[in-house]
Amino acid sequence: MDAIQKRKYNAGASGDHAMTLHAADFSTDTPLKDLQTDLQGILVNIADDAQKQQRNTGYASQLVTDLNKMDNAAWAMSKLEVEYAKKIVDPILQHKIDFSKTDFTHGAIADRTAHSKTVHDVVTTTVLSDMIAKGYKIDATKVSDLQSFIDKVLLDQGKPKDDIADVKSASTDLLVQLQKLKDVEESIDNLMVPYAESNSAFYNAVTDAFEPSAIGMRGIALRVVAVDSVTNTRIAGADVALDNGRTDKTSRRGISDFSHQVLPESNVAGTIKIKGYADGSFANQAVFNDRFTRLEIKMVKL
Repeated sequence: MDAIQKRKYNAGASGDHAMTLHAADFSTDTPLKDLQTDLQGILVNIADDAQKQQRNTGYASQLVTDLNKMDNAAWAMSKLEVEYAKKIVDPILQHKIDFSKTDFTHGAIADRTAHSKTVHDVVTTTVLSDMIAKGYKIDATKVSDLQSFIDKVLLDQGKPKDDIADVKSASTDLLVQLQKLKDVEESIDNLMVPYAESNSAFYNAVTDAFEPSAIGMRGIALRVVAVDSVTNTRIAGADVALDNGRTDKTSRRGISDFSHQVLPESNVAGTIKIKGYADGSFANQAVFNDRFTRLEIKMVKL
């Protein structure tokens, strides 16, 4: 999931949380309850698809970790074997395992694995016993560990290939699920409209919760909410202008957010304008560096 997709998911999850907290307010509203159930299923699907997307990256990261372990173990063991070959005067063995450091740190993974396998296979039971008897710092555990690292590298290489189809499928399905999320949220918005007058606290809590924010709730200094003075429903597309020169348009939920970065602690004034309504305004609104301020502006229809 990219940043925008994650923001949409988080907003959906926030909206679901708000609906759950206010479940008693729509306990007899079967269509709205059904939409929440649909929403929850979509959120689960999005989380699953996002996890599948990351799987290939996770396997690649594990491959790097296991590859480094294999390379380091094989390099250290090969140096002991070279000195052992010199000791027993076996030039054929010495040539076979006299690798350079770059043989284990550069080149194709298959080559590095093959070199490590060669280093491992040289240490037969007889050779291991002789090396230990001659005082070399090697034991059965180190030989076994090297084989384990080799096996893990081979396994890691297979996982991304096996999983690539699932990753592509998850990416495609993620887009489908995000569209479903958008659709179900629009349906929830529509069914919430009657509550704007009858239960404004419920309406505002849920509607605000579904609003995606690029800066996060803790980053918001001032939230301006434009609402119809009669129906209490939100007004989208209104122009919001602050006296410090900052401007914005309200979202489809009638919300305009200003961050702490652009609006430091102060008293602020502003106007809200949109065709069909008298201009709205506010003055001497205190905003603070350490908190979120919500300001609702009632717009009067002309």
